[in-house]
Amino acid sequence: MSRIEIVRAWKDAAYRRSLSQAQLAGLPANPAGAVELTALEAAAVEGKIAYADCGSCHSHQPNCSSAAQAVSAKLT
Repeated sequence: MSRIEIVRAWKDAAYRRSLSQAQLAGLPANPAGAVELTALEAAAVEGKIAYADCGSCHSHQPNCSSAAQAVSAKLT
């Protein structure tokens, strides 16, 4: 694979799915780390991103504090 194809495979999930097993086996690891979360990793972060962003990006909205409380309760 050319360097351009390798980078495309790292960045483009649809292109990566189109590769053969042999091509996938020859694909070097993405230097940025895993491209996709496993189901276990996704379950571990569910809701935490919204909570982390809540106070900074839309705290002016009246429902923000109640949404933050709901997410906080879910995390505990």
